[in-house]
Amino acid sequence: MKNKLKELNNLRNWLCHGFSYKTTLLLEPKEGEENTYNEIDSEDNIDWLKKFPNTKFSPIKELNSKDGEKALIIVLEILIILAEALNQPFHIVSYYGENPIHNTIYKDTNIEDIINPKNTLPNKA
Repeated sequence: MKNKLKELNNLRNWLCHGFSYKTTLLLEPKEGEENTYNEIDSEDNIDWLKKFPNTKFSPIKELNSKDGEKALIIVLEILIILAEALNQPFHIVSYYGENPIHNTIYKDTNIEDIINPKNTLPNKA
């Protein structure tokens, strides 16, 4: 868990603050269009699998919703560990559209229920 959290923190820092790396592009001229090219292939000078061996996050320019879900799961796993250590629950609210979903995180919380809630209908008072 410690290594996953470190990788998530690195990803967060890189996204928020930026960092430099080189990408080599293989381009092919577009037929009939001057000074316009199609990208055939690309290669970064960073081995992303080595940067994120535990989380398997995608390369920065290819991040997607699955990577977001991985990040959320790591955070929820940490909250479960904290809830158990402190013997205190955490209350979180998720929004799916305009509908709030309330969850209490404690040592026996099922993360899948938070990630994929069954009931996303509006709360009716």
